[in-house]
Amino acid sequence: MANGDSSFYVGNLHRSDTVTVTCSEKGGTITATITASDDGAEFTTTQPDEGSGLAGGTLTMDGEEFTWEVRDGATADDEKPFVDEMQTGEPVSWSDTGILEFGSGLRQATTKSDEGEVRVQIPGQVDCSGGSGG
Repeated sequence: MANGDSSFYVGNLHRSDTVTVTCSEKGGTITATITASDDGAEFTTTQPDEGSGLAGGTLTMDGEEFTWEVRDGATADDEKPFVDEMQTGEPVSWSDTGILEFGSGLRQATTKSDEGEVRVQIPGQVDCSGGSGG
């Protein structure tokens, strides 16, 4: 993928040139941690207990934490799939094999960002099917 071909957002609304994905597995559940190369902002999401389905996650940037929690029974098509009404977008979609997709991304309005919101969006799929590794 050439630089500028896609939009990696981990926190701030500027594009990160690259992101690093670290996958880990504990007790059969996979966790993906995505870190922006430029400012170290980090987003962590964990595979649902059922193995596949929708998940939220936690963004850590500039010493602040933003956590997206999916409402019980929410679907990817819901206008408000998150518990917090200030949050919009789509939850992370996990497959039981450890492939995850961000869809339109996760967003939250906040005064703690110059842009007025924080956003996590990774194009395509993230492959954590190997469990641990990157």
